[in-house]
Amino acid sequence: MQVLVNIDDYRSESIAEEIAADLRMRILHGTITAGTKLREIELSKRYNSSRTPIREAFRILQQENLISYSPFVGVTTIALTQKFLEDSGALRRVLESFAVELGIINITEKDMVFLAGLKEKMAYMEPDNTDEFNALNQMFHLMLGQMSKNRELEKAIIRAWNSTLSFRTLSMEQYLPDRIASASLEHINVIQAMLNRNITDGVKYLHEHFDRSLERNKKCVQGMDPALLDTFEEADTYGIVINGPDESLA
Repeated sequence: MQVLVNIDDYRSESIAEEIAADLRMRILHGTITAGTKLREIELSKRYNSSRTPIREAFRILQQENLISYSPFVGVTTIALTQKFLEDSGALRRVLESFAVELGIINITEKDMVFLAGLKEKMAYMEPDNTDEFNALNQMFHLMLGQMSKNRELEKAIIRAWNSTLSFRTLSMEQYLPDRIASASLEHINVIQAMLNRNITDGVKYLHEHFDRSLERNKKCVQGMDPALLDTFEEADTYGIVINGPDESLA
């Protein structure tokens, strides 16, 4: 059968993705503090690369809400905000609930086979295997968009997913086996409802999953270094940017 979401595709790293991954971890762990200006020339020397991969890395990090761009200031790092985490969770809840509804309406036999296989993988996953959980978690949420058969909805779900990648990267360092087991069971409940073609239960279980994820994430935030989080609200710092920094970055 056709695989709905190919995890290997997401794992393949270009030079730009490798640079973005290193910058991401340095930002999340406070090595690069909020408000730091990132310069293409300096980073090109650090990573021994041309400026093109640096610009691509900037686009990746800007979509993840880790950096912002201003024509007068350039590229600077920003802090995660409590409000962003809440707002992004609310947005994903709405998008994915609609996707569950459409997915059940438009479900095919191939979809059913895929869902059954994904459910089995989640049921037998080791609760301390964070790498496998990350892969299956991503597959679960992104396949909802694909199964909706609505391309614009799928793209919106992917953008919303990418915008919270930085927080998930940081929070997974504090995820305990019981949290992984709970999240996996919640995924399984949604999948079973989809297999049963039950829209009401599918949406209900997805809502419960997002509500519980919010509580789990609050606990993760409480355990994080306060320097990595910022409680002020500044709308311009965490909007999703589709086009990314322009070609004039210096």
